Amino acid sequence: MSKNYKFLSLAVIISTFILAACGADPKLDGSSDAAFQSSIINMFSEIEFDEKGDLSDENLENLPPALEVYLCYSIKELFSNFSRSEEETQAVIRNTLNGMSRTDLISFGKDNDLIGCYDAMRKEA
Repeated sequence: MSKNYKFLSLAVIISTFILAACGADPKLDGSSDAAFQSSIINMFSEIEFDEKGDLSDENLENLPPALEVYLCYSIKELFSNFSRSEEETQAVIRNTLNGMSRTDLISFGKDNDLIGCYDAMRKEA
């Protein structure tokens, strides 16, 4: 192995650790359903999801604002166009939210009047 290759490999490894230590906000990965679900679970690591990725009733009562935006946007898309298949709707949700951090989700929620929508739905039920 050449010295340059060893140095480059070491530099890449150190850079990876430095970037990870900076605590970069996790972002949603809309490349597939599985990647999206995994990134949701990663982004909201303080929330307990069951093995199917669903939330318990207790967690639904104390949603972080960014998670509420995701849920409300998903509900909005599911009920806004019944001519789309479930797969098409999931693709729209993934594509729209792809690459967003928690901060981005909150901004998106403010821009689309999604903040507080889950609490409002629960009060109406």
